[in-house]
Amino acid sequence: MSENNSFEEFKKKAVEENEKNFGAEIREKYGEEAAETSTNIIMGLTEEKWNRSEQLRKQYENLLLDAVTRHLDYHDPKVTEMCRIHGQWVSMFWEEGAYSFEAHKTLAQIYTTDERFISYYENIAKGACQYLSEAIIHYCNSSKE
Repeated sequence: MSENNSFEEFKKKAVEENEKNFGAEIREKYGEEAAETSTNIIMGLTEEKWNRSEQLRKQYENLLLDAVTRHLDYHDPKVTEMCRIHGQWVSMFWEEGAYSFEAHKTLAQIYTTDERFISYYENIAKGACQYLSEAIIHYCNSSKE
């Protein structure tokens, strides 16, 4: 199997896993169109874009670990950079033009109310989920679109 076919299989499995774990919830909360859009975005990713998304994820997670460990203030340039990179990362999985500071803040607020996000970020560092949420909200409130 070629590398391209392997990547296509990888995306297909990711979509199937997402559907199994979150499909009904996404449809209930956001509707069929949102679920289809999400699937289309993932299936439309090139391997290059996927690799870029992974690079961004690792960057913001490393900055998050550093910020939480060092108790950096939300005004710190490293925290601002972390939030900017996080915004770039999530934007890769949203429809073109869907990113806004309000949408980013809404996602940040969801992080602290959903055990799946809490668990994910707490595996990076104790207190990371709440810190990330508050940092993003501060970043979005301080920034201009």
